[in-house]
Amino acid sequence: MTVPLLRDGYVSGSFHLRLNLAATDAEAKTEINRLMPRLEAAYLANLSDLSEQFIRPGESVDLDIIKMILQSTTDRLLGQGVANLLIVETSVRR
Repeated sequence: MTVPLLRDGYVSGSFHLRLNLAATDAEAKTEINRLMPRLEAAYLANLSDLSEQFIRPGESVDLDIIKMILQSTTDRLLGQGVANLLIVETSVRR
């Protein structure tokens, strides 16, 4: 996933995030696949909001906050304990 970093109405960079969802069982995996479009849309909305507050080119990214918010979104859409969100890779570009 990639979101633009906006500052004062201008794009100042981009934030790239690659993540995985670890399903607890086969039923959870089916549910993840079924809801993937909603999950992706919710994650993009979360990241867009976070990019304004916590993500800036040239500064370190607080991955704990990002993971906590994205996991909370995962739990809200799938149910508590259905999947564990794993952040695999991040980068911030100007």
